[in-house]
Amino acid sequence: MRCPASRSTIVDNAGEGRVNNIVLFGQFAMAGSEFVAGTGVHDTADAAHPLSLGYILVSNGSTSGVDLVINGSAATLTFAANGGSVSFDTGQIQTITLWNPDLTYANHTQEVFNWNGSSYGFQTYI
Repeated sequence: MRCPASRSTIVDNAGEGRVNNIVLFGQFAMAGSEFVAGTGVHDTADAAHPLSLGYILVSNGSTSGVDLVINGSAATLTFAANGGSVSFDTGQIQTITLWNPDLTYANHTQEVFNWNGSSYGFQTYI
């Protein structure tokens, strides 16, 4: 799999199937030896309301988190806070992982969303 620097589209080898994982990182802003709060990527509302199994990653129109729009097998994942995006074929991507390295929400370092046949549903925190 490759993501050319001049484009924001993932292109995969034909016939490989849905074996790839997109990992979306936030900024790596640091203050001293720790990440600056709020620089990670997550779709969790807050620490008091963690994601439930099956929560669907979709276009939520928020200014934080991510937006995912699927049209047929074409998908676009956008990091809402900065507008960066990547497009891909859902037939090539099995999981989407949102990485929150700043630990804004305790024990919610990475959110893993798994393809369920029609959408990407929350599977687990790691």
